Amino acid sequence: MINFASRAEYRSRIEQVAVYINDHLGELLDMETLASVGNFSRLHFSRIFQAAMNETPLAYIERLRVERAARTLMTSQELPVTDVATACGFPSTSNFTNAFKNHYGVSASEYSKGRYLESLADSCGVQASTMASGEKAVWNVSMCEIDGQTWAVFHMECRADQVETQTLSIYRDWLPDSGLQPGDSPSYEIYLQKHDINSDGVQEVDIHIPVKPLSFE
Repeated sequence: MINFASRAEYRSRIEQVAVYINDHLGELLDMETLASVGNFSRLHFSRIFQAAMNETPLAYIERLRVERAARTLMTSQELPVTDVATACGFPSTSNFTNAFKNHYGVSASEYSKGRYLESLADSCGVQASTMASGEKAVWNVSMCEIDGQTWAVFHMECRADQVETQTLSIYRDWLPDSGLQPGDSPSYEIYLQKHDINSDGVQEVDIHIPVKPLSFE
């Protein structure tokens, strides 16, 4: 069942973080501050953000900075590249140069000379949240108490290299409908007996995520 109130709260918090990032792109943005803006645990913020936006916070910030720099280069061609890099929040010119070329495939100076035509999507620089309703997964999950902390324990069968993807799916699909949010302890996995590994490397694993009631602001 879709928990509309819980899902809306998650979406609202992520949107608050996205707005904050956009308003402070030229400044130092650290994960502690961003987690606080979204009222999420620092230990779990990056996964929650990535699950919602399909990008890690660092990748999202870098992309927005590069796209802002690109727009600045096209509208204020008299500005030196170093000034644009600083204004858009890059810690160094070399960092900006590498990020820009990775994103657009050309250098910033080539871009400013019109050797690259960005698409409308690039110009807008909009990233939509993926926390939307859709086909719902069936979770093998149980709740337990350990030393006063509530844990959601997800029993899965997967390869070791698939655990992170499975964990992100929990943050993306289960948490927003749960009426819960991550607690203040780190998540962890327990791999069950190694002799249960099949020929494809699939084994049983329990993913433990600390949870507490979702606070509605």
